[in-house]
Amino acid sequence: MAVLTVLMILAMTASQFITQRRIIARSMPEETSDNPLMRQQKMILYVLPLIFGVGGILFPIGVLIYWTTTNLWTLAQQFFIK
Repeated sequence: MAVLTVLMILAMTASQFITQRRIIARSMPEETSDNPLMRQQKMILYVLPLIFGVGGILFPIGVLIYWTTTNLWTLAQQFFIK
């Protein structure tokens, strides 16, 4: 059960990071790297997966299943919708 939990936490954080990174790359051009909104998006990009990764140990397994499947579904949508 602990191995499954760790695997789901890793999948959840990785899919969240990749999805957020694709959203940032698609919605904000590189010229806006000094923009406060871009700095906030980059902070969210790195901080939230870290928080969910560390805090994921305390989540019930049902929440991990939900978040992992939702993140993977959103990631799949990002690949099909450009």
